[in-house]
Amino acid sequence: MASGNLAFETTILWQRSLGNESTYGHSSALERLRTELRSFRDRVSVLVERVSNDIPELTVHDVTHLDALWETASLLVGRSYPLNPLEGFILGGAILLHDAALCFEAYEGGLSGIRETLEWKDSYAAVSDGEDNEDARKHSADFQAIRLLHAGQASQLCSRSWKNNGAPEHFLISDEHLRAHVGELIGQIAASHHWSIEEVQSLLPRFVNSPSEFPSEWRVCPQKIACILRCADAAHIDGRRSPDFLYVLLNRNGVSLDHWKAQNWIGRPSTDPTEPGHLLITSTRSFNESDFEAWWVAYDAARLIDREIRASNALLSELSVHEVPPFACKGVSGVDSPRLMSTYLRVSGWQPCNAELHVGNVEGLVRQLGGEQLYGNTDQLWVALRELIQNARDAIAARRVLQRDYVGSVTVRLKSGEHYELEVEDDGLGMSERVSTSVLLDFGSSFWSTELVRSEFPGLRASTYKPVGKFGIGFYSVFMVAEAVSVVSRRWDCGLDDCRELKFKNQLSLRPLMCSGKVPGFTTSTRVTLMLKDGVISEEMKFKVRASVAGAQEFFVPLGAILQRLVAGLDVPVSLEQGDGAKILLHSGTPAEEDADDWLRKISFSEFMNVGESAEKFNAHVARIRAIHVGDVQIGLAALSLMHADRGFLSLFTVGGLAAYPRASGHGSFVGYIDSPPLTAKRNQVALKDHPNRQEILHWAVEQLDLIRTQGLDPLDACFLPHALSEFGVDPRYDGMILLAFDDGRHEIVKINEIQTVLRTNPLAFLTSDLPDHVDPNNEVRSVPGHALYRPVKNSSFNTLRFENSVPAHENSLVYLLHNTLVVAGIVPKWGVIDDVGKNMFGQKLNARTLSI
Repeated sequence: MASGNLAFETTILWQRSLGNESTYGHSSALERLRTELRSFRDRVSVLVERVSNDIPELTVHDVTHLDALWETASLLVGRSYPLNPLEGFILGGAILLHDAALCFEAYEGGLSGIRETLEWKDSYAAVSDGEDNEDARKHSADFQAIRLLHAGQASQLCSRSWKNNGAPEHFLISDEHLRAHVGELIGQIAASHHWSIEEVQSLLPRFVNSPSEFPSEWRVCPQKIACILRCADAAHIDGRRSPDFLYVLLNRNGVSLDHWKAQNWIGRPSTDPTEPGHLLITSTRSFNESDFEAWWVAYDAARLIDREIRASNALLSELSVHEVPPFACKGVSGVDSPRLMSTYLRVSGWQPCNAELHVGNVEGLVRQLGGEQLYGNTDQLWVALRELIQNARDAIAARRVLQRDYVGSVTVRLKSGEHYELEVEDDGLGMSERVSTSVLLDFGSSFWSTELVRSEFPGLRASTYKPVGKFGIGFYSVFMVAEAVSVVSRRWDCGLDDCRELKFKNQLSLRPLMCSGKVPGFTTSTRVTLMLKDGVISEEMKFKVRASVAGAQEFFVPLGAILQRLVAGLDVPVSLEQGDGAKILLHSGTPAEEDADDWLRKISFSEFMNVGESAEKFNAHVARIRAIHVGDVQIGLAALSLMHADRGFLSLFTVGGLAAYPRASGHGSFVGYIDSPPLTAKRNQVALKDHPNRQEILHWAVEQLDLIRTQGLDPLDACFLPHALSEFGVDPRYDGMILLAFDDGRHEIVKINEIQTVLRTNPLAFLTSDLPDHVDPNNEVRSVPGHALYRPVKNSSFNTLRFENSVPAHENSLVYLLHNTLVVAGIVPKWGVIDDVGKNMFGQKLNARTLSI
């Protein structure tokens, strides 16, 4: 193909490096490069033609885009920019390759091969929750994955061959010497268009000598070529990327439409005649109010070009070499403000301005939403410990996915001195500098839900890993209890010299100090140190626990006891170092049935308070404790409770294995723990009936009922049983009993499913107060004349009296079960009300809901 037949060969940069205006001599070597680059272009043009078929959402990425980069590059660098023929060939190759991997054919195995990559699996996992259509879900993952992969894949294309049906191998660069000696460099520079400018400076060499078959004076500056490519690619945003007919034909919508419209309405860039050294970007038509989102896309693109030009010029200036000068273009006109830019990217009927959504007092917001306003002013140290241990657990669980046979552990330390210091340390994933200086400090952003997790730890998003943390605000809870905070971290696969320490020296500050390098005494992955405020713990190094029963005294326990309850269901080991530095293992990981006795005593503060039941009854419950599993994951270790409504701290709900608060759960239906997802960042739990694993919990409850039958059930225990079973949706009528008081002073315990025998002679009465939807448990009324009075042995949802259309509406309540039992037996229940049958312990008037037949 003769020179001059291709439009890009008329550009200044081509002419001065590879064209007729080249002054570098060595005509045979020059012709070799020129001929090979044209052949290279012919092959790549076939490849990039597939981009629009495979990923139609993208604007034009075919060979017209690649050719146009020679034009934009010439515009940016200026008429006399030095680029020798070998540099011109490498630039041309990088231009050809930089987007060539945006089609499936650029990958071994095509689309199937892409779908085997970790990037695709991570992308698929990221879109799975928001898309119901499987084909749309896969295509969205294809799109995201190929955007993540294409820059890296571009670096491999020069060495890759294509062959089919016994035909000879085809390479993009047919010249074997060029392919062997500059192919890798071309690929690296092509990939660098997705790197940061700092990575360009650190990962690409400054200079590379020419291969043996080319003149020695044709030395190459890879950083210079990479800067030309990234700026030219950023600056090619005009209508050639979104041609008129194709723009109309494809009928885009949403974000894709905004990008297509923005580029369709932008004219070819030029130098600004009124502001020398600047690029002029204008629209060919006005953006109306309905087009405002497309206008902002165009404005952001102009700002990106300006940033790339300025960053590249700064890098080139640092090289301070005559053959590597900064570009002639220094920036983009008008990008300093939206209002100024609207004179270039014209608008009609509206005016862009700098009114962006922002928070004027970020520190105040964090204090409000990340401190007492969210968590309250009690149990604050517990909350801070919980959040830090949760973060540590998530990091350990993630590392377990990436490193086979890894176990991991969390260590908590308490040090005394002028101020108490509390440390939480783990050997999990750790944090790189960009994580510790970005996501950690991004209030409301959890690392596990960001795009950063895909680049830092490929494959983690697509694995079975499920982090507990998802709100991105837990770290800030530490400032409720700490005067100063230090965070030391390094990625687990990096050396000890690669540590980063963030220091918040004066409580919450959004501009902490950062130090780099080895930290004395630090050998793990992450350590958070809190210098505690005065009064957070007592001088005896004990912590206050609020009692769960009204009127009961609060009490104090050591840190070890607090931790044992806090990590009751955690799936990682936790140790404590205190005083002499000896390490004590407090929790060995997920609790097991065989350790239930010792474990239950530890988590219930039994050493510091009486659990309120006989040893025989306590042991009977321990014997029935069973694990609750969802697949291979344990979400509970518990037994149905046949005890009084509230026996201290024997039951707790956890989130990710961590107890929400130190106080008792107030849930008397089980002893042990049951894990549930949080409703909010405050760790509110879901109701058992709404638990996402309610089927597995139901199976456990049915198993518990069988174990209770095997143990034997005395009548009093049978009165407690329905209160527990009803919480889990198990029908208690065949085993459960209720206590009734008669007006002649008698008390009887009767089976729920035999209630007809009582109703034949006595209607039933249920006392209510100002809470008409619930049986009143706080009264001393012993009987209701002419009725059998229901006497609850404990308070629970079993005592609900909610009615709809004169029929009990709560399916697991006693009145609903009684009503249903009668209906099934062909008996018509009759419900009524008796006013003013006495007063409760608070002086409120009591009424009675009645049932007769």
